[in-house]
Amino acid sequence: MKQDILTIGDICSRFSSGKNITSESIHSEGEFPVYGGNGLRGYTDSFNFEGECSIIGRQGAYCGNVRYFKGKGYMSDHAVVAVTKPEHNNRYFAYKLGLMNLGRFSGQAAQPGLSVIKVSKLRVEMPPLSVQRRIASILSAYDNLIENNTRRIRLLEQMAENIYKEWFVRFRFPGHENAEFENGLPKGWQLRHIGDVCDTIGGGTPSTSKPEYWGGDIKWVTPTDITSKDSLPLLTIAGRITLEGLNKSSAKLLPPYTILMTSRASIGFFGMAPFELCTNQGFISIIPHSENLRMYMLYMLKSRKEEIVMNANGSTFLEISKGRFRKMRMLIPDDSTLNEFEKRARAIFDTVMKLEQQSMILARQRDLLLPRLMSGKLEVM
Repeated sequence: MKQDILTIGDICSRFSSGKNITSESIHSEGEFPVYGGNGLRGYTDSFNFEGECSIIGRQGAYCGNVRYFKGKGYMSDHAVVAVTKPEHNNRYFAYKLGLMNLGRFSGQAAQPGLSVIKVSKLRVEMPPLSVQRRIASILSAYDNLIENNTRRIRLLEQMAENIYKEWFVRFRFPGHENAEFENGLPKGWQLRHIGDVCDTIGGGTPSTSKPEYWGGDIKWVTPTDITSKDSLPLLTIAGRITLEGLNKSSAKLLPPYTILMTSRASIGFFGMAPFELCTNQGFISIIPHSENLRMYMLYMLKSRKEEIVMNANGSTFLEISKGRFRKMRMLIPDDSTLNEFEKRARAIFDTVMKLEQQSMILARQRDLLLPRLMSGKLEVM
């Protein structure tokens, strides 16, 4: 198959950074998504881009990451917007860019960054537009299924959060019509310190100068594994350490379904995994004393993120200590209500986990096809 060799600048009608946006303008919910160097940052009430493009992370931990975008959104100055000319396909180009490992062209400063001019001069092989469209159609079929799962996951997680609010904030729990109240609380419910009802465990990092501590079979979580996700279940974790690394550090092996809460810098992000793992020191890990408290504590803590952040302190970066966290008070419902919430929320969590597993399989299949289609080894009609 004949392919033209063109520079990225030749392929694109636009290849430039977005515009600055203040953190105060970015919210967890809103009409328009905001994209920065590390991907989706949140949402805002205005947009500075409309149409199709590739978004390239220009700065940040995920410098060089590529994603396809269609619609209205706000592109920050830490993202590069690439819009192809009419003779090329935007979605195909996004897949092409994703194979180029653009992060290797970032500078060597403390904060990696891509030069727009330098990247625009990179040369790329491009097949005829008809082939681009066909390849994009094949690959996007996988991405559309993944996106559908992602939408379902968001709805399910919102459903669990809404049940929590309905039952434990508005007190419209099953049987609330006949419940007796004392001092504004349902009779039998009580206020306790968080430290009274769970174990709180810190983490640690094995010495990076000891190669024998790394690359083992023990999953080791950092805050990036949590903050880069849109949903709670953790199924893929990049870090691995050895048993020796675990024993020679302050990291602790945690049982499946431990609640993980980021406690340093980016505070109040949560995750939970169906397997044993350990964490670095950027977490407080929470193991309820009673099984029927697990899902309740997870959504209770999620709903109190701002309060948790307010309890943090520090000059270099904010951190909430285990001692301060344990002194926070929480409402403990009666066992009957806890059991019912645990059953419903756990069923939602398990469904979300299955959808994420499906998406992982789809992504692996797509990624196997991607280089073969792009190289022409697998021809399309």
